[in-house]
Amino acid sequence: MRVCHVVPSLDPGTGGPAVTVPALCRALAARGVEVTLYATGWPREGVPEEIARRFAGESFALRLFAARRGPLRGRLPWSEVLRRDLLAHLREQPTVVHVHSLWNPLASMVMRDLRLDRRPYLLSSRGMLDPVVLARNAPAKRLWAWAWERANVEQAASLHCTTQAEAEKARRCGWRLPEIVVVPNSVEWAHWQNLPSPQTMRTRYPQLRGREVILFVGRLNWVKNLPVLVRALAVLRRSRPDTLLLLAGPDEEGVGEELERLATELGMAGALVRTGMLDREGLRAAMACADAGALISLKENFGMGAAESLAAGIPVVLSHGVDLGVTLNSAAVRRVEARPEAVAGALQSLLQAGGARGSLGEEARRLAWRQWGETALDPLLAAYAKAGATSGGGVAGGG
Repeated sequence: MRVCHVVPSLDPGTGGPAVTVPALCRALAARGVEVTLYATGWPREGVPEEIARRFAGESFALRLFAARRGPLRGRLPWSEVLRRDLLAHLREQPTVVHVHSLWNPLASMVMRDLRLDRRPYLLSSRGMLDPVVLARNAPAKRLWAWAWERANVEQAASLHCTTQAEAEKARRCGWRLPEIVVVPNSVEWAHWQNLPSPQTMRTRYPQLRGREVILFVGRLNWVKNLPVLVRALAVLRRSRPDTLLLLAGPDEEGVGEELERLATELGMAGALVRTGMLDREGLRAAMACADAGALISLKENFGMGAAESLAAGIPVVLSHGVDLGVTLNSAAVRRVEARPEAVAGALQSLLQAGGARGSLGEEARRLAWRQWGETALDPLLAAYAKAGATSGGGVAGGG
């Protein structure tokens, strides 16, 4: 079986798909699928050598293209070369295509190209049909939907969602959705075991020494609801004054400075530690010194940072907007309303129970193994086979 995946960017600063899509490609390759990943390094110019090196020797083929600012949405990528190369590839080898993203000009035009060329494709909306997202910049999205995106969604062979909650939210958009396939993100459980010494991160950031650490993993942007998390920290510090918030993720929008100002206004200057973008080893080091984690986003179609934290043995507090939490029934997970007092209370209970250093650490690991230790790919493979059967010539190969 041959499958081409398309993701607008592999730069980790652009969000979760830069991590989750390659992980899916690895899992599919391990099942015998011949995988080619099409991507850019946006917002970097040209073909970023660092990204190419990072994926050298992978079990899937990577085709990395230069990108420029899109003509319609300047902050998002555009690559005519990627679009032309993909169509040429498909005409030589009938292949199912799996596109990841919505409301993105590159992904939108790739799907339009595939529709016009009568090529089957699956779509991962990656939470972009969530009501929270649809309400943001709604007039522009309505115009975009009228021109391209509604047809792109409705004419996909299947819609891939990572949780049942994401699927249920997508159904509320009012469009005629194709068959929905629910397959969770691939959480590479083994990678988060045997973490380095906590001293690794404490040496790099001395302010962490002797402190309780709440870890946030992800981009610093509006959807993560971080001002509420900072206010929750202020509440928590009334009873646990030595607690710090470790923010591990890129900041492309200046959110970190706003959070620092808020912390100062709340009388806890120095209580936030920002690392910027971490590579996977750096993130392992951050997790090694964390006592509890928090992800209280307005919306998350999955919540990869929380899943990986659990795999590393870190109990977490999740807002109701984090879809993976709907099915997690465990003492290592607290689901709360995204209010400072509720979040602080949940963090307090995790820390009082010992956090990652106590029994909740082992419970978090067991939960992560039960949920994601082995990726259940069969529904997705069946969707690929069904789409390939309609593609003129089918999808060649075994597996």
